[in-house]
Amino acid sequence: MEWQELTKEVEKLRIAVDPEKTPFQSKYAAIRLLEEHLKQIENKDDPEAKYERGMTYQQIGLLHIDTEDNSSGEFNLAKAVDLLSPQDPRATLPLLIAYNQLGVLWNNRGTPEKGQEYLEKATALYDDWKEHHESDALQDQETKEIESQHTHTLFYLAQLYRITDQPQLSADFCVQTLERQYTSGEYDRKEWVQNSSDLGLYFIGQEMWKTAAASLTASQLIWDQWAAEVGTNQEVVKSSEANLAIAWGKFYLQALESAVEITKGIESDLPSVFEDPDMFRSIIGSAPVPNIDPDEIQSFDAAKEIFQAGHKWMLKAMEYYQLDGSVTEHFNILQDIGSLYLNLTYFDPDSSTKCKLHKRRAALVEGLVKDLNPHFFKGILQQITFQLGEIYSQILELKLDQLEKSGKPPQTRASKLNKVTNRSIFYFDRFLRLFDVDGKPPKEIESDNVQAYVLAHFCTARLYSKLIAQTQQNAIENLEKSLREYKWLVEYGSKSGPALNTMKDELEICSQMAELLPVKI
Repeated sequence: MEWQELTKEVEKLRIAVDPEKTPFQSKYAAIRLLEEHLKQIENKDDPEAKYERGMTYQQIGLLHIDTEDNSSGEFNLAKAVDLLSPQDPRATLPLLIAYNQLGVLWNNRGTPEKGQEYLEKATALYDDWKEHHESDALQDQETKEIESQHTHTLFYLAQLYRITDQPQLSADFCVQTLERQYTSGEYDRKEWVQNSSDLGLYFIGQEMWKTAAASLTASQLIWDQWAAEVGTNQEVVKSSEANLAIAWGKFYLQALESAVEITKGIESDLPSVFEDPDMFRSIIGSAPVPNIDPDEIQSFDAAKEIFQAGHKWMLKAMEYYQLDGSVTEHFNILQDIGSLYLNLTYFDPDSSTKCKLHKRRAALVEGLVKDLNPHFFKGILQQITFQLGEIYSQILELKLDQLEKSGKPPQTRASKLNKVTNRSIFYFDRFLRLFDVDGKPPKEIESDNVQAYVLAHFCTARLYSKLIAQTQQNAIENLEKSLREYKWLVEYGSKSGPALNTMKDELEICSQMAELLPVKI
């Protein structure tokens, strides 16, 4: 059988739909045809026969990968790249395909350095082809396929650099991939929007605000086009919109957090990176791009503007990720909204306003304590109850500070102060009870939770001593409860070892209080 006739027959078998019980029978038949052809030409040494053998091995290798036999696929593709000459224009596309497949295979095997070798060969081959290939607006099919394979190469390199912990390189190749996909018009819009918004999240983490804004704006514009064409009722469109809204919300949240750090005089340890002003320019065009600079967020009004922008996006995401059916996502969004409120407190010097903002933080998650089943959502409830204990403790400190500045004794506000104090104690206790085993405190605590568990006891001990007693007997009872907590902390701290190395100061206070309180009682 002649090569042209053979390739047509192989292609028919490759795309054939086989019965479910024998899903690869047509592909196996194609492999047999190719292997039979290989036998007929294996002893020929002329350049044309060598090219044909290389193409045959390449086809066999790809078919083995299609049948999930990666080992045989790698063997045959390696044979192909040895036989096919990069100088032969006919071999450009087959070699690009083989290099890409080998790069992916070795990357998936956990040997990225080997995968990188093949992907870099693909890049070098494409660059050489591009240098000698005349640009033509009306591209032929082979040119389109070569360009498509190069886009795949860039995508695989982005994955490889992510796996090998080279995030900036990964991001650079991801940008190139997305721009090429957009230019070609051959891309899945859901994946494109998600990949671009994920890229934006990476740039946010690197404090590259202009680049992050460009990534998210490009995502938004592609989503807008998509939604205009297919409508917003499809589930896939709705979920994409919600995920993009989360990314936008995090953009403003992280900018506000960076502004807080700047206000506190905390210097960023991230290296300065060049931000390409033309990234995604072909997509964005003249569309507005948010221009955020945390250095310029220095007042409450400026911070409030950022807060409102982030809050709007978070609420948009929560329309899709509702508590009923999306507990984890709903909770995570509430956490981000709470963080927006928390960061806003740093820009208002007024204690009364700070208290109101903390109360809103509490109101966001307080209802979940009743709504969520501890059996299924214990981890989330642990986060919520500990956080609520901290929030009410923060409100208490603010109220005490207000009283001190006013010159009034705490007794004048005893009822309100005790209400806040007891609320904090209540939630720290709920947090601790979530660790109980058969209704009793655990004998051992997982290392990830040790510090939080101990800190909850420490905060509870301090809170009991802050309760304003109406009688001497109440005062003694409160101090005894405080002492009980400190004694537990001293005993636990003596047995915990390195797990509490970062809490040496707190444990020292516990030891001192365990000695002083009996005298005070």
